[in-house]
Amino acid sequence: YKTLQDYKLVAQKFQLSERSYNLSWSHHQAVAYQPRPVRRKLLAEAEPDAHDQPPKLSVSEVKKEAKRISRETNTPALPTDKYRVIYADPPWEYNDERAGTSAGGSAAAQYELMPTDCIAALCTNGRTIRDIAAKDSVLFLWSTVPLLPDALRVIAAWGFKYKTYFVWDKVLQYVGSYSGVRHESLILATRGSCTPNEGSFSDSVVQIKRTVHSKKPEEFYELIESLYPDGPYIELFARNTRD
Repeated sequence: YKTLQDYKLVAQKFQLSERSYNLSWSHHQAVAYQPRPVRRKLLAEAEPDAHDQPPKLSVSEVKKEAKRISRETNTPALPTDKYRVIYADPPWEYNDERAGTSAGGSAAAQYELMPTDCIAALCTNGRTIRDIAAKDSVLFLWSTVPLLPDALRVIAAWGFKYKTYFVWDKVLQYVGSYSGVRHESLILATRGSCTPNEGSFSDSVVQIKRTVHSKKPEEFYELIESLYPDGPYIELFARNTRD
C-alpha cells in the first residue's frame, strides 16, 4: 500500500514534461516533497551527460542534498539577544543502524531530522548557540538513549559543560536492541557559573506516561522554571507553542 502511495505522489508531483527519463523513479521520489524549483534543481544536477551514462548524483546523494536545503530553509534564525536558560529538543537523526527501528524510524515520519554535526554547528545569520548563551547560563538538552554520546558532543560544541541529567520515565516502552527502553534523558549543562536557585530541589526521575510521539510533558517546563526562576529563557527546536 505504501508503494502505491509513493507512485501516486510522484505521478502527481511531476508532469510528463518535468520527468527525467535518464534518472530512476527513486531519484524522483527523493525530491517529491520539495518545492518545484528545488525539485528541478536537484534533478538537473543529477542528470547524466548522456542517456547511456550513470547519474551525476546517486539517489542517496540527492536525498542528502534535499535534506540540507530543507534544513537551511526551515531553520529559524537565531535571535540577537542573550539567554540565561536554554531548552533544546533537537530533531536527532539516527545512524543507519538505528534508522529502521521504532526509535529512529518514527521520528523521521513526524519532522525533518538533523545529523549531529549539523546540530553541533547550528548557525543562522552568522550567529551560533555560543553567541546567544549568556556568560553564565544553563542548557537543558533532551537526548534519547542511543544518542547520549552525540548529545555530549553537542553540549561541548555549544560551549557548555555537562553537570547532571534528569530521567523521564515514560512508563510505556519500546523494544530496543539491548533492552526495553522506557526513558529519555534531559541533560543539564552549564556555562560559567549558573547553579539552580537556592533552596530549589527536584527529583532526578520524573514518571509521566508518554502520549504523542516526541511531545515532552509540560511538567518539565515547570521543573526548569523552579530551578531557574530568572530568565531570560529560549526554547530551541520547539514543536509546539507555549504562553
